[in-house]
Amino acid sequence: MRLAQAAQQLDKPVEEITDEAIRDYLERLDGLKLDAEIEAFDRMFAQLQERFLHQFVAIHNGEVFDTDEDFEILFLRVQARLGNTVVLIRQVNDAPVQEWHFRGPRLEHP
Repeated sequence: MRLAQAAQQLDKPVEEITDEAIRDYLERLDGLKLDAEIEAFDRMFAQLQERFLHQFVAIHNGEVFDTDEDFEILFLRVQARLGNTVVLIRQVNDAPVQEWHFRGPRLEHP
């Protein structure tokens, strides 16, 4: 009942409102997952430095999922195996600062 009223007030179909709400909710879930992967990277940073210094690591579900020296190769391999899911890919450097954010499944070069 309330959804129908909101749709009428906004002059939008109910389906459009529910699609927007679901999309927003899924984006929030993706953000929470990314935050958790960043926390895992930070927790594991000392071990990552010992094993993967100057390599890119893919963190999925709080664990190292895959590694490579080449970001693009790793990105494509992770995407082929996991599809369009949230995975943190970060290079292990001397300090855990650098972040890369991607909003879609395509990697584009400038």
